[in-house]
Amino acid sequence: MSALSQINLAPYQHLSPISEQIYAAIKEAVLSGVLPAGEHFTDTLVASHFSISRTPAREGLLRLEREGFLTSASRKGFVVPDVRVQDARELYAAALALEPAAVRLAAQARTEEDLARLREILEQEDRSVAGAADTNFAFHVELGLASGNRLLGDYIRQVREKMKLLHSFHDQAGSYPSTQAFLTRSKASHQQIYDAVAAGDGELAELFLRRHLRIAQEHFLSSLQS
Repeated sequence: MSALSQINLAPYQHLSPISEQIYAAIKEAVLSGVLPAGEHFTDTLVASHFSISRTPAREGLLRLEREGFLTSASRKGFVVPDVRVQDARELYAAALALEPAAVRLAAQARTEEDLARLREILEQEDRSVAGAADTNFAFHVELGLASGNRLLGDYIRQVREKMKLLHSFHDQAGSYPSTQAFLTRSKASHQQIYDAVAAGDGELAELFLRRHLRIAQEHFLSSLQS
């Protein structure tokens, strides 16, 4: 039985057209691990499952393919890709190129609303270890938005979505153990970054962020190689 049976469009019915609902629902299923690496399905199967025509199903799937969340395979239609160590190196390199610039800008451009949203994310980190991947994603995306540069924020979101996908796949395989000590250190690092941004110190915020990203990269790569 296809893992598609675990997905429904109800949470996405506010989106239009229907292809957007397909895109959002399947993307979230890939990011959360509901659709695991190697899962394959056709646009015909998707259309049948959601009781829609084939055209919007295919449009949503093709967009996911363009963004790297699916790959096309002859006879199998679309496949959830397996993510390699090289992908991890490239994604962390991209984050190191984009996020330090964003956090330096954020230290000058952030609004009180930006700071309030970041504080809320930090509070969520303190309350839940189980949601660490989601709060980490939200913190880094919010920093990108706080830069005031919409294009830079969009690029950071795209990179962070791919990193979340990467971690999700390896969580399923049991090859990426996030220890309590690592999560505690990560939360403390987020607090340091926030404090520097709130104080308007872009240089210090960038220093903390670069160190944070390098530690996360080392932790992830070493967990894969071991």
